[in-house]
Amino acid sequence: MKKMKQRALLIADGHLNLIWPLPRLLHQAGAHLTLLAPRAQCFRRSRFVKEWLDFPLDAATPATVAQVERHLHAYRYDLVVLVSPPLVGQLFQNTPPPAWMSAWFRPDLLRVLSSKTDFQTWASANHLPIPSGRFVTTPDEAVAGVTQQGASVIKLDGTAGGQGVKLVTTAEEVRSAWHALRNPAGAVLQKYIVGKVGCTELIVQRGQVAAWFASFKERSVTPFGASIMRRLVNPPGMAALVAAVATATGFHGLCGFDWILDENGKIWLLEFHPRTPSGFGWGRYAGVDVPAALRDLLDECPAITRAPLPAEQLARAPRCCSFPAHFWFALTQQQSDLRYWLPGVNAVAWRNVPFDDPALLASVCTFALRRLARRHLPRWGCNFPGLENGTA
Repeated sequence: MKKMKQRALLIADGHLNLIWPLPRLLHQAGAHLTLLAPRAQCFRRSRFVKEWLDFPLDAATPATVAQVERHLHAYRYDLVVLVSPPLVGQLFQNTPPPAWMSAWFRPDLLRVLSSKTDFQTWASANHLPIPSGRFVTTPDEAVAGVTQQGASVIKLDGTAGGQGVKLVTTAEEVRSAWHALRNPAGAVLQKYIVGKVGCTELIVQRGQVAAWFASFKERSVTPFGASIMRRLVNPPGMAALVAAVATATGFHGLCGFDWILDENGKIWLLEFHPRTPSGFGWGRYAGVDVPAALRDLLDECPAITRAPLPAEQLARAPRCCSFPAHFWFALTQQQSDLRYWLPGVNAVAWRNVPFDDPALLASVCTFALRRLARRHLPRWGCNFPGLENGTA
């Protein structure tokens, strides 16, 4: 008798960077994939998506969250993959948490894992190596914190991709940043560590590590923003930090965390992502079989830790350029980066273009052409009705 495929639900907004590798990886893991996303999401046309449900997830309103919860109450999935950061924050901070969520995550940690503020305090109390920080509610409190701990980073809850993050070193910068952040009710003031920033992709089965790999962030469109180019690494101490984070959070599913390697070789945990980071597609270049780890997760098999290659082997690994984000960045902002898209360069670039998924590729190209048109046609005195709302 043929075994039925495990069912996976991918919940995404209209952005491409975070979702990009996931449908293919879940397909390779043998999952029957349902995509819950707005009509603007190009992946609704992917051949790896078996069902698409139209949900307006670009705005995580209470009504939208209620729709998602009703769907998850009515339908059973073997794995739910969360991509949309605003929706993750709303779902994880519901009280009481939905039944499906309580079965997968520790209810007492849901709010902690989705809040930069709560995670800062919790990580320190659980002896994770996080830079010192404090919760501040006014510019004066932030100025006092910077005076005491030096250069710091202001972080707001409910933000992602570098939004709501400001580096401050003086009282003037604090007040300017506070105004730019629209006078928030509160924020985390975390001590700034000088070093190289990275991200670790992590698959966890109820607190047990199933797979992980790490990389430096080589390119970001904005300061503290999402990375669009990575360099795979395996620094000393990372395996121990991965195990500590997985055990402490008791997480189940796909997640990740940002970190920084300081000038003395120490790794500091910056923040935890209770949703998928953007780099899971790079696993094979780190020697990690991500689809196999996902298959074990779907089948609820005992966790087998799939760790990356040793550091000396990863030193020869290619730089990983995301498509379409890095290609768009190279075309429009930093043309020198187009060299990574040339033949013979030690970079993974064209291999990320979905030539084997033509409907998706056509949808992405159409989306890119519309963006170019919105940017350039008005300069040339051209205007087409419907261009701004994407119907042209």
